[in-house]
Amino acid sequence: MASHVFDEPPPSYQSARADDEEYVPEEALSAPKYERFRFGLSEWRDAGFALAFLFQLALVFISVAIAGKRLYAEGAFSQPYEDSTSISFMKLFGFIGVISALSIGSAYIYLSVMQQRLTEVMTLSYWFFQISAACFTVVIMATAKSFKAAILPVLGMIIVIWYYYLIRDRIPLANSMIHATLQAAKELPALIPVVLTVALIQIGWQLVWFFLATAVGVANGYISAGRADTVVANESYGAVTIVMLFLSYYWTSAVISNIAHVTSAGAIASWWLLPPHTRGGVVPNSLRRACTTSLGSICFGSLILALIQTLRALLSLFKRDNEEEQTIAQCIAECLLDCLERITRIVNYYAFTYVAIYGDSFITAAGKVSDLFERHHFNSLINDDISELPLILGRFVVALIAGGAAALWVTVGHGSVVGASGTIPLGAYVLVAAILGFVISGSVFSVVSSGVTTTYVLWAESPEELAAVQRPFYAEIAKQTQVLHYK
Repeated sequence: MASHVFDEPPPSYQSARADDEEYVPEEALSAPKYERFRFGLSEWRDAGFALAFLFQLALVFISVAIAGKRLYAEGAFSQPYEDSTSISFMKLFGFIGVISALSIGSAYIYLSVMQQRLTEVMTLSYWFFQISAACFTVVIMATAKSFKAAILPVLGMIIVIWYYYLIRDRIPLANSMIHATLQAAKELPALIPVVLTVALIQIGWQLVWFFLATAVGVANGYISAGRADTVVANESYGAVTIVMLFLSYYWTSAVISNIAHVTSAGAIASWWLLPPHTRGGVVPNSLRRACTTSLGSICFGSLILALIQTLRALLSLFKRDNEEEQTIAQCIAECLLDCLERITRIVNYYAFTYVAIYGDSFITAAGKVSDLFERHHFNSLINDDISELPLILGRFVVALIAGGAAALWVTVGHGSVVGASGTIPLGAYVLVAAILGFVISGSVFSVVSSGVTTTYVLWAESPEELAAVQRPFYAEIAKQTQVLHYK
């Protein structure tokens, strides 16, 4: 018997009024379930972490204002001298803006294609992943300097290929959950625009942080900008400032991404649980909860992840500056931090789903995640792995489009973002644009990831509630679950 999603087959809800898809049982209108999606009844959770986050964000913008005034006075925003290798901020921001807009549009089109051709896209993405992994394995074997250097990476890739081969029977179940999520996004037309807006805010934060990091780099003499002198301050920034700069970047980036996740999860949960006539304003209400009463919980979990990422970034900087003095302890520390970051990402993602659905504090939500994993083991993670396949393919497609657009940007007259004496290879522009497209499309596709995770949590916690309102989609998921159970 193949492994299955739950220990028991799902209950059947085909009895009363099964032929009436619009029928809503009385239990679907129960007050507790409805009230937890009402913004006015939400309670504030982990408020201290929200205040700490807003305080550090205010410090960042104050620092940007001070640094901007100083750099402007020094000529950093002027066009670089013809014989300069300094950065042109105007061209750089224009380049990033065009690539970002194109990436968002391409990602939105890809979601539309998924809605129309989900089965075909999933099949294509599955074989794309398997063939790509096999090719990568061959490349490792061909380029490795020795057999010992190749054995571990090759073994790892073989395990990944075999893993996805073993779980291929779960593809129909993943499709059913993705199908429900895409339908929810269609019936909640405000959801994707909200996610796109959050993606734009994320882009804006990247630009703000890049500007501040550039100011720190100029002040320390690492880089020059415009017509500014290499050093525009009498003193350089110390190590504490660099650490806080990294922490602020990771913390704020995580908070913005998780606000999008909590908003999507809350809105899609309301689609599953609330009758159509009670769904008015669920997306704005979900966004308001994510930005107010649940913001503290989001900041709490995001801070834990940001601290780990900051430690990894500092360790990477230390390794780069001391390449000849690397020790086994450094390698072990890097490996441990990598594993810890991966685990924290998974726990956070599910914890924020509980925060969105039930309005829990972060600690309470994390405890529920622990219970979920204890009851259902790795089934939720396997479901996530399969559901991500078409989204990974989509991110590569958007990355290719962004890279091609970057090549056109440079060759059709916009030129370099540095002075005439500075040269940046065309491949560098393509690579940066591809990375930017890959990251931005991930923000747009997050609505699907959030929806699938929300569906799984609701299915695990209270499947009868899913059957009460969205009976056709419940029946589709139940059917695929029973197929897996009885194999």
